[in-house]
Amino acid sequence: MLIIAKESLRFWVVQGASITLSTIFVCYGIAVYLGHVPAWLPMISDCAVLPPEKYIFRLGIVTGAIFIGINSNLIYHADKSFSHSKFGLVLGLISAVALSIVGVVNEKENNAIHSSAAVITFLGNDIYMILLSFFSAAGASIGLISLTIKRICAVVGATSFVIFVFISSDWGKYHIQIAICEWIGTFTIMIFNLSFGADVGNLYLCEARGQCEEKNNVESAATASDLSSTED
Repeated sequence: MLIIAKESLRFWVVQGASITLSTIFVCYGIAVYLGHVPAWLPMISDCAVLPPEKYIFRLGIVTGAIFIGINSNLIYHADKSFSHSKFGLVLGLISAVALSIVGVVNEKENNAIHSSAAVITFLGNDIYMILLSFFSAAGASIGLISLTIKRICAVVGATSFVIFVFISSDWGKYHIQIAICEWIGTFTIMIFNLSFGADVGNLYLCEARGQCEEKNNVESAATASDLSSTED
């Protein structure tokens, strides 16, 4: 099959997690180097309070969130096994918007907005991971290793969130454990998103939209018409 202007779907689905993780590590490194946070172990959001790291955090997290939202949409269209309900897609998009708010509003500027957005981000993504890996994945084109990774991420992410909720009432006593839960929860979400790169490795953007065959038919018809005109 001839595919015109093909764009690898793998490239698109890994961008969100890659950009987000890179941003977090860069901001963490800068914040530790400048003495803004301790090396062991700050909350991720603590690495986005002071300049210059807070500017990098905003740009990187918002960009990553946009790509994660795009990823949710592409996965929804790439494999119809994931489109039995639009609930997963809507949940993925809401979680991406919440993540962008986490990046834009830091805890010192407005802790209520920042914390609420963070809870929506983690809770929404945990439900999204469980939905896709345990309920939607049965008929999807997913390899055993990829499915196992997704399910591990879903279980570990949900467990870390539950532990976070229970111990967050005593922040002073459990601040390290709370930070560990946040880092684990973040890693599970990003690894879950990255795992789709293996599932869509042979797909292209136009195929996910169902347009490749249409493009090929149009191109074939145009080519045939040109050949006919030349012969005449």
